Amino acid sequence: MKKCLILVCLLFSVPAFAAEYSPKFISSLKNCTSYSTTETSNVLGMQIYTSRQIMGWSNGKCIYKEIKGPVNNKYTFNCRFTQPQLNSLVRSALQSSTGKTSVSTDLTEGSASTSGDDDVWNEYMSNLNICTQIAPTGRTFTQEKPYYIEYPKK
Repeated sequence: MKKCLILVCLLFSVPAFAAEYSPKFISSLKNCTSYSTTETSNVLGMQIYTSRQIMGWSNGKCIYKEIKGPVNNKYTFNCRFTQPQLNSLVRSALQSSTGKTSVSTDLTEGSASTSGDDDVWNEYMSNLNICTQIAPTGRTFTQEKPYYIEYPKK
């Protein structure tokens, strides 16, 4: 149980350690156009795998998938971002990449302000109304009660 808690805390703090977003990722995120990247980083001596995929628009929401965690224990986040949420994420990614606390962009109105770190990313990724979370055990967390659905392992 203690290992699981440490892993979950680490997963949500990984962006704070390695929040560098490429200009191509930011541009693709801003326009919600197809993009995919995979990387492995070393965080506190642990190899962390991160895969980000922007799949485009569906029913007025930007479809985004992120898989992250230690190589043998990855979590999957399937997200559906509205335009204002997307604007906040782009602003946060720009701020994290430039190190500035305010970044001028040509985004549409209605996006939340960000503090320049990954708080917005963490807030949205942990919000079950925005992102469905699939744990390495196969358990899927959603906004609907009972909050998770147990799937048998294959």
